[in-house]
Amino acid sequence: GHVQFNNAGAFGGDSNLFWDNISKRLGIGTAVPQQPLSVNGALNVDQANLNNGVLNPGVTFGSASGEGIASKRTAGGNWGGLDFYTGFSNRMSINNSGNVGIATTPVAGIRLRMQSGAAGDTALLLKDSSTNNNFRFVPYLNSGSWNPLSQAGDYGIIFQSNTRDTGNLVIAPWSV
Repeated sequence: GHVQFNNAGAFGGDSNLFWDNISKRLGIGTAVPQQPLSVNGALNVDQANLNNGVLNPGVTFGSASGEGIASKRTAGGNWGGLDFYTGFSNRMSINNSGNVGIATTPVAGIRLRMQSGAAGDTALLLKDSSTNNNFRFVPYLNSGSWNPLSQAGDYGIIFQSNTRDTGNLVIAPWSV
């Protein structure tokens, strides 16, 4: 039924606020809630614009969760963008111009910016699932990795056929 509330000293109700006592669901703007909380209409998160570049206030998943989506509302940084969190850390951001940063901040003029982890990590991998052929971009090669002539600190673009040992084409500096 309709949720009752105090309306200037008298009980009131509104058809836009509905409690389904059988399934224990609350509907806002709907009399047929499909989830524990169902909203028929827009939802505003952080209406007070308090988010200063952290996960909360934002949308989180699970109890005491470090996974979620937030939008910095205070000045500076990624104001007006979207930040995606896992393990309480910002892992990917989209700025208000549509530029994306993965493991780094997005930068004007660069549509997709990624930062790899340790030396030798693949920053970008495009894989054909039917043939297992790969295209890799490795911004920092270890000495002798992927190509016996590479030196620590070299970069490489690698076209890989199925395994590391057969059919590779490596484009990298030849350091001697």
